[in-house]
Amino acid sequence: MIRDRERKDTWRTFFDSFKLRGLSGIDLLLSDAYKGPIRAGNTIFI
Repeated sequence: MIRDRERKDTWRTFFDSFKLRGLSGIDLLLSDAYKGPIRAGNTIFI
């Protein structure tokens, strides 16, 4: 899935799709300098 922005809400939608399919947590999340993916992952899974 390719998204055009590095915003938290965009990443939240992306991670929500995994949670809806049964993913219950993540062990490791790598990101570049953008904080959106980390914040969204923490919001959804922690």
